[in-house]
Amino acid sequence: MSREAIAERLSAQRPSGLPPLQVCIEVNVSGEVSKGGVAPDELPVLAGIVEKLPGLKLRGLMAIPAILLAIAMVSL
Repeated sequence: MSREAIAERLSAQRPSGLPPLQVCIEVNVSGEVSKGGVAPDELPVLAGIVEKLPGLKLRGLMAIPAILLAIAMVSL
């Protein structure tokens, strides 16, 4: 999930008898225009919004870095 509108809709449509839906926020760590997700500096705002929605529980983050960045990280 990468937008406030999606989070609000998911929360609103979650049946009250079910536990909160566990969601991950998609983060565009490499700034590629071909990938979705929030920019890293926008993450705290979206995470705060998700935490306040009763039908959702923030489970974690998901990100796929650019291939060169991923190779550099593995080399560390």
